[in-house]
Amino acid sequence: MLEDLPLTSTGRIKDRKDIAKGSSPMKSKINVLFISHSSLFRGAEKSLLLLLQYIDRDLIEPFFLTPKPGPIAQEVIKLGIKTYVIKYGRWIGGFLPFLNFLFFFPSSLVAICKIVRKEKIDIIYTNTMVILHGGIVSRLAKIPHIWHIRELLNNNPNLTALFGNTNAIRIVSRLSDRIIAISRAVSEPFHRHTRKIIIVIPNCTEFIYGNTLPPQKPYTYIMFQELKKTHIIIGVVGELIKRKAQDDAIRSCYLIKKRVKNIKLVLIGKESKAYGKYLRKLTNDLSLNDDVIFVGFSKNVRSFMSTFDLTLMPSWEEPFGRVTIESMAMGIPVIGTNSGGTAEIIEDGETGYLVPPKAPQIMAERAISLLTNNTLRSKMGKKCKEIAYRRYSPESCAKNVTKIILSTLKN
Repeated sequence: MLEDLPLTSTGRIKDRKDIAKGSSPMKSKINVLFISHSSLFRGAEKSLLLLLQYIDRDLIEPFFLTPKPGPIAQEVIKLGIKTYVIKYGRWIGGFLPFLNFLFFFPSSLVAICKIVRKEKIDIIYTNTMVILHGGIVSRLAKIPHIWHIRELLNNNPNLTALFGNTNAIRIVSRLSDRIIAISRAVSEPFHRHTRKIIIVIPNCTEFIYGNTLPPQKPYTYIMFQELKKTHIIIGVVGELIKRKAQDDAIRSCYLIKKRVKNIKLVLIGKESKAYGKYLRKLTNDLSLNDDVIFVGFSKNVRSFMSTFDLTLMPSWEEPFGRVTIESMAMGIPVIGTNSGGTAEIIEDGETGYLVPPKAPQIMAERAISLLTNNTLRSKMGKKCKEIAYRRYSPESCAKNVTKIILSTLKN
């Protein structure tokens, strides 16, 4: 268990230096600079926003840093959090991103150091592994650094460390006072290359606390509501890229239709050009053009998901699986691959089924067993909601991160 930082009789936190000296002066809040790797609003950014929404503002004074203006900054500003925009690049991601990182590195490093001095930052928190600046600035400023790791480097062509994954992990370890991982799968590579304790805190979802429908229903949502009256809807949510394995979902759909005729497979996510073309050809080759719906990118994913009867997570390996817990929170069973973070979320036979990666035949068999048994599917759906409420609430995540911040400052 993490110990709380000592409090005064008024509930205010003693300053870190005063704790060490045993003196009486007090500091009202801990100033934490939260650094985002992106200005967009995808999985990692959503997780960070939820953390900022639910973090204890009586203890923590958050400041936010993003490389560009964008959706995540707009949402953070709405929370009343002071936000800075500084151009900085990624040290992990391939040759061109690394060149961009080197080009902006000197100026961005100086700018971040100025923010740390100006706002009297006590701790730096870096969201995701691909941004190096927080670790370096923390060492220059001699303040603690917490690194929240949300990705798997192995078998991920979009996250290339030019100097090797092992060296990247060692650098992260050296520049961190605390390391948080979103799953045991994400923590495992660090256990092999560092002696530091890796704290696992699963991602959370807000869907379990709000209406699952958007304020304004887009036409596509209304269309899906009508479709649901006559069809069973199977959904796959995620960017259409090779490692997400939507092709296995399409192959499963082909096999499922031999037993369950009235199904529609819905693919939601931005398409990479080559892989999207490949998926459409596969759909055509299997004569599934009327049965597979390519929605593309959508800001109203929640509305689509609320129409699903079953969610598939065919990815070869997920660091965590936000879509999995979002589906569970809506009472939708999930069939996912027995790898990465997905294997840590789904309770096989209780909240869905786990199948081997690249095994569309087995995925189809499990789907048929659920789609032909409404009682079983309903029972699993109730179990999904129960577990989502208990394990993946934003309050729980924010509380655990707050404990780590307090513990880090105390040490």
